Amino acid sequence: MRFPGYSIISIAALNSYASAAAMFNASHFDIYELNTQKSNNYSVDFVAHNPDVGAMGAKTTCSASWAVGGDYPSTYHVCADPAWTWKLSWFEDVTSFSLAVAHRWFDTTNTVFSASDPFYVRGIAYGDVNEDIFICDEENDGTTCTLVPNTQLAIPITQRISGSISYMNQVSEV
Repeated sequence: MRFPGYSIISIAALNSYASAAAMFNASHFDIYELNTQKSNNYSVDFVAHNPDVGAMGAKTTCSASWAVGGDYPSTYHVCADPAWTWKLSWFEDVTSFSLAVAHRWFDTTNTVFSASDPFYVRGIAYGDVNEDIFICDEENDGTTCTLVPNTQLAIPITQRISGSISYMNQVSEV
């Protein structure tokens, strides 16, 4: 039976296409080694990784600290690699917050643009974090929480901007 407007593709081929599409357009950023602490100050630190093939395995560390009762980092902060930024969209405690991570990278798989005007991608991912993923240790001087062993977070990319560097320079930073 034929259906107008559709091609019949084997399941194996369909899975192969889907895998290739996912590989070249990662839908998330991985977050490893997420640690939080509360004593006189709050602190958050983590490792962010972009699995997109065009980003060539880009990875960085991000961190911030602020006084208890003070303002949490609600505007974007630069990570160790300045192509990465992050912020907290909301924060209740060391095990309850929303993480926003942005990464801008040169897409090594795109050959449309010239060397003088290369193709860049900016992905922004958001994810809520809760106590289920943490192991916490309460001590006299505060609370320290780490991800459950062998756990990583995959926070979904909800906004993706791409274009030449001249275009990207016109797009306002988050």
